[in-house]
Amino acid sequence: MIGSIWLQLLQLKVVQSVIQFKGAITFFTLV
Repeated sequence: MIGSIWLQLLQLKVVQSVIQFKGAITFFTLV
C-alpha cells in the first residue's frame, strides 16, 4: 500500500519535471 503511494508521488515528480523541462525548452526557443 505504502509502496504504491510512493510510486504515485514519484510519477508525479517525474511528470512535473518533464513539463518544466519542456516549458524551459519552449521558452529558450522563443527567446
